[in-house]
Amino acid sequence: MFIQDASNVKVTPRMLTQYTQRYHAMVQKQQAEQAAEESAREANKQLTAQVRSLEAALSQLNKEHVDLARELITRKVEMAQLSDRNDVLTQKVSDLTKIVDAQGKEVEERYKDEIQSVLKKNMDILKKNEQLEDQLSYMESELVETKMKYAEGEIERDALSRRMNDMKKALGSS
Repeated sequence: MFIQDASNVKVTPRMLTQYTQRYHAMVQKQQAEQAAEESAREANKQLTAQVRSLEAALSQLNKEHVDLARELITRKVEMAQLSDRNDVLTQKVSDLTKIVDAQGKEVEERYKDEIQSVLKKNMDILKKNEQLEDQLSYMESELVETKMKYAEGEIERDALSRRMNDMKKALGSS
């Protein structure tokens, strides 16, 4: 039956030309589709390679991100420890400053009494020195006066001695 139907079909040269044109159009379409498919496959390969490359880069960036995050956490912990240590040292400095200031005032107070005592002693010594200078001045003037009286007494004694010698001579010769 199929053969009979095929022999009953009449193909004209015009139909044959149309079939030929359709066939060539189909072949061209199929070749274009195959070229497009091949181009899509090639683009897919390139994109797949690019995706793999980007995935590797992403993996590397994620690893670097994790490393940097760890380092950041480590630095923050170190910074917190250093900040705590700085606070402790600042407090110690403050405490020591207060102690030094207090000791300085205490030493100043202690030496202030000693300085006052030394100043009082110095004033007493100065007064005593003035008294001694006054006594010395008085004694020097007394000494000068005594020497003057002694000299006058010596002069009088010499005069009396001469007078006595003169009288002895006058009496002895008479």
